Amino acid sequence: MSPDAVFSLIDNSENPEVKMDLKEYIRALGDHMLCEPVFDNDKLCNALDVVQMDIQEIRNHFNTQAPPGLEVVRDFMLESLELYKQSIDDMRSYITNPDRELLEMAILKSEEAEDIIGAIDQVIQEQRDSLTANEC
Repeated sequence: MSPDAVFSLIDNSENPEVKMDLKEYIRALGDHMLCEPVFDNDKLCNALDVVQMDIQEIRNHFNTQAPPGLEVVRDFMLESLELYKQSIDDMRSYITNPDRELLEMAILKSEEAEDIIGAIDQVIQEQRDSLTANEC
């Protein structure tokens, strides 16, 4: 994937039919950073800033009191968002310290965050199934 293609995924206004989840985006960007010995630091920092702002905006939403029974979902989501934040921080550190391990850690943290989101989906589905069973 070309650098411009990776960076354009942040701005869906250019190509709204292209969707990429955050884990895929971090992997694509990390792969690009590993393969390209020279990259536009300003463009990369701007892309990472946009992702960080999005993560913070979502975090602010989940930092409020959870409705009764959804505290676990909120806690899982906050944990996932923290891992995504750490992942972006690792990528930012790579810019000044190009250690391959930083990008590998960024990718691993994003995968762990995505696993947590999968667990959230499972909890929500179990709650729906439980409510549906109780209604019958």
